[in-house]
Amino acid sequence: MVTRIVVPLTLSWRAEGILPAVAVRARDRDAEVVLLHVVPERPFARLARRWPSPPHPRRDEAAAVLDLFADRLRAMGVPARALVCAGGLAATIARVARRECAALVLLGQGAGLLPRGAAIRRSTRNALVVAPPAGPALPRGTTVRAFDADAARVGPTAPRFRGLRTVPLARVIGSVGRAGEVDAGFRLRTRRRGEIARFERVLRLSAGEGGGAVSPIAVYQLGRTYYVLDGHRRVAAAKALGHDEIAAVVTEYAPLGRPWAEAATAAPCGC
Repeated sequence: MVTRIVVPLTLSWRAEGILPAVAVRARDRDAEVVLLHVVPERPFARLARRWPSPPHPRRDEAAAVLDLFADRLRAMGVPARALVCAGGLAATIARVARRECAALVLLGQGAGLLPRGAAIRRSTRNALVVAPPAGPALPRGTTVRAFDADAARVGPTAPRFRGLRTVPLARVIGSVGRAGEVDAGFRLRTRRRGEIARFERVLRLSAGEGGGAVSPIAVYQLGRTYYVLDGHRRVAAAKALGHDEIAAVVTEYAPLGRPWAEAATAAPCGC
């Protein structure tokens, strides 16, 4: 029987800081790690299960971040997979732990980590609190992920050109070289004259107004996540308009010499 450790995580920067401690415990037990993120369940979801519904808007974003975390654990030699579930926090963690026959549930406590730790420990057997890292994982003010930092954590990679594709906007979560210059919606923070006018022009084009066309953005791909190389305003406009996808010229960076590199493109589990 495979030994499993369930690790519930938020999507904050500090959550990534507990991964080295998780890797140590997983290697000690020769265990597989199941990274879990819980999204709130839709109102009346239990009454409407028999009818199809659109995907939860936060599932793709959560899966993208957990994929990065899982890749980092694999780079440390620990088998890991991502799991995104909807429901109440404590009840969902307990349900997943039972279903996975988890030998251990590791909880990170503190700012940016899991709230209501006492309630989770009461509902979950074999729960252990992992000490949070001493400081923030990224500089203050950074709201999107930085490609260079994430690629360095995964290990050596090699680029391969994938051409023009349609990519899910929820998985565009970072920037190449400009992570500190954009806000969470990929709007440039600059106060330069004309920036608002330029963004509004891109917004109108993205909405199909003005008779023009929006050119594809350029992105780097790492695992199943994307980082904007060119086109931050176009991404910001598409997100502001509620678009699900965007056209992009993709260059993928695949880990070197790792048997899990191709497997990392598989879809994460959901429940």
